[in-house]
Amino acid sequence: MIVKEEFLKNLNLNIEEIFILNCAYYDEQELLETARRKDCITDETVTDLLDDEAIIDCGGIIMISDHYKKAMFERLEKDKKKQLIKLDLKKFVEEYRNLFPRGRNHSGYPYKGDKQGCLKKMARFIKLNPDYTPEIIISATKKYINEKKKDNYDYMHLAHYFIEKNGVSLLGSFCEHIIDNSENDREEGFSNIINL
Repeated sequence: MIVKEEFLKNLNLNIEEIFILNCAYYDEQELLETARRKDCITDETVTDLLDDEAIIDCGGIIMISDHYKKAMFERLEKDKKKQLIKLDLKKFVEEYRNLFPRGRNHSGYPYKGDKQGCLKKMARFIKLNPDYTPEIIISATKKYINEKKKDNYDYMHLAHYFIEKNGVSLLGSFCEHIIDNSENDREEGFSNIINL
């Protein structure tokens, strides 16, 4: 979380309020609901934030207000905008979807998945995972598809579900695996140099 410290001091936010604002910003609705059910946050605090117009209730979905988003997450917003400007999302998603094979799974759904679903989920994935470069995402996707190809694409996720399904990102796991392997390769290469 990148928050302007002076903003927190001026508003005198407590940890419960910061938690709610972060959940609203990162669209962690399930986490927010779980915290409410377990009485980790009170309805009174949520009401206070709604009254202060820090958050907005959109039919049960809590969203952070534009004013608070700008004030609390300004640097993060700038970094994300720079990244999305550099990346032509539509073109990138087209490249991503083209990695998936033509044809349909056993249920009759195309492997390439839903184009709009891919756009929406990829934008959110990139927003939440700024460390995963487009190259890492493509490498991770290729690795997943190659593994599934060995089994004739049985039980392969559709393109939009690979990005995220029910709050779980298989793409995120594969990206992490790609990064871990590249770090291990560097360490092994370094240790081989030492052993020589």
